[in-house]
Amino acid sequence: MNNYTGLIRRNDYIAVVKQLRGEWIPNFAEGKIYSTAIDDYLTPVVNSDGYQTIGYRLDGSHAGSVRLNRAIWVMRHGIPCDPTLEVDHINRNRQDNRLCNLRLVTPSENKRNNPEKFARAEAIRAEYAAGATTKELAEKYAYSRRMILNIIANERYDRSRYPGTAAPSRLHLKHPAKGGFLTGWNE
Repeated sequence: MNNYTGLIRRNDYIAVVKQLRGEWIPNFAEGKIYSTAIDDYLTPVVNSDGYQTIGYRLDGSHAGSVRLNRAIWVMRHGIPCDPTLEVDHINRNRQDNRLCNLRLVTPSENKRNNPEKFARAEAIRAEYAAGATTKELAEKYAYSRRMILNIIANERYDRSRYPGTAAPSRLHLKHPAKGGFLTGWNE
């Protein structure tokens, strides 16, 4: 169990409410949201993580922002049963919020898709092969020596273990009779 059991994300709720009220109309093919309040598409702002976000005001008092990719996914598929699940960009382009480019994954699956981390792991393996010690690599990359050893042994960020997709080959549902949610590897 996690701390979110039975809960939903506030931003998921906001996206659904805005859609049900007719205030936001999603364009799934283009990955945009049309606002009836301004009679135009919402202009996203790129946050510090590189994700496009859109601002909202609910009932005149509550204001905030929501990631555009998650709002698009939620407005098409509904609120996920497990609020810890994340919306992943299949092509790794955080500016491409078309529905066909979005999928729901676990946080660990999403982390495996980070090309910068994979490149860093490849660099660590290359430096180790060239003679660097695990202690030197741990200091250089701010990892523990155990993490360096795992990376060298291909136990972390090994692309061959996750070819081209964030979806693991074998998933199982937790509580399938109740609608369930994906819980991860079934090995």
